[in-house]
Amino acid sequence: MGFHGSVDNSERDRGFTIVELMVVVLIMGILATIAIVSYRSMSTRAAQAACLANQRTLYDAANIYRAQHGGSLPNTTSIEFLDDYANTWEFISVCPLDKAPLTFDPATGSIICPNHPFP
Repeated sequence: MGFHGSVDNSERDRGFTIVELMVVVLIMGILATIAIVSYRSMSTRAAQAACLANQRTLYDAANIYRAQHGGSLPNTTSIEFLDDYANTWEFISVCPLDKAPLTFDPATGSIICPNHPFP
């Protein structure tokens, strides 16, 4: 048979073709993209949940403050008056999403995340 024109089947079955490798890389890229998008979505939702939990904690602290001060709250947008009423103050007084300080709405008596108002 000679050198020209014939290829032994055992030589051809040694590895993957470039097309097969490109398909595998493409599939891995698609899976990685899906994983990254899912991670970002989950981390944003986790930060939103943490922000809401912080607001609830500060709201409870505001209720304790109100009970100890004759049912009134100060007329300020700062939440510094709650400093002695909440544990881990530095952690819960800022939004986990962008580290913006939470504010107090004296009209409604609620704690607000100014950059991410949650319903």
